[in-house]
Amino acid sequence: MSNLNNGQDAEKLKRRQAVRDYADDEYDIRKVGIAYFDLLEDNAFSEALLEAALDSAEDITVRKLSIASLGYQQGENIPFVEPLLELLANNLDELGEEIIRALGYTHVEGEVSPAVMPLIELLGHPRLGGIAVIALGQLKDERAVEPLFNLLNSFPSGGFHQFVTVEALVNLGAKDEQLVTYLISFLLDQEQDRYRRHTAATLLGHIGNKRAFDPLLASLEDFYRSVRSSCAAALGELGDVRAVEPIIKLLKDPDDGVRDTAATALGYLGDKRAIEPLTGILGDKSWNNEVHKSAVKALERIRQAQPEIR
Repeated sequence: MSNLNNGQDAEKLKRRQAVRDYADDEYDIRKVGIAYFDLLEDNAFSEALLEAALDSAEDITVRKLSIASLGYQQGENIPFVEPLLELLANNLDELGEEIIRALGYTHVEGEVSPAVMPLIELLGHPRLGGIAVIALGQLKDERAVEPLFNLLNSFPSGGFHQFVTVEALVNLGAKDEQLVTYLISFLLDQEQDRYRRHTAATLLGHIGNKRAFDPLLASLEDFYRSVRSSCAAALGELGDVRAVEPIIKLLKDPDDGVRDTAATALGYLGDKRAIEPLTGILGDKSWNNEVHKSAVKALERIRQAQPEIR
């Protein structure tokens, strides 16, 4: 059992029991955490999570869920990064995965995370290296760019580690041609799962390289709605008006989400050819309400871009 005993503060015992109950519920961590926030004031629950995570005598499942929850909740302003780094150094095999994932959620704009260098040192770890890559992408610290590029070509082509490394580099602001090549390959590879393919489309939009135009255009007719939607959004980011007519066709897609994204993308492209089909959406009550809202915003964007057509 835990190091807590009956002689300790009753409030701490109450908090620890809340953490144990929370772990026993076996629901989604974030949903259950919200329920306990309603019961415990201020940062009390986060403090209890950290106490449980650091308690070597506590049940391992409770410790793992406590660490994961600190990451999801970003500690509610509890300074937990340094304690978790110390815990990582001494519990790499047992708790490493949960700690690394939690550290990835601790990015604060304008601040340098003490987690970056320890995570860089883990990039070569056979089991935890891929998780460290993801966390470094989330922390958005440029010190990780060179080590990640050095690592990139060591992975098998088209595999998980290569994909998450490319994703992390783009999240860190890298826009190299090499990354564009990898992402186009992931997008067009029908053997890849749809998550990787639609994420590749999204990242190509963020990079903004014109080489992505044709692959994105070709993938507007993909079987998976998430891929079609991400390609439409990416083409909107690229800003090439050659995509206008193909994206207008997506306004008739069977999926509401794809139609919504298509309307938004047309707004970003700002071409007057989209005015008539977008206006047609507003007069048809059979359309999803969110698509209506996106069409209104898109029309506003187009008219701002081309004031002569008001």
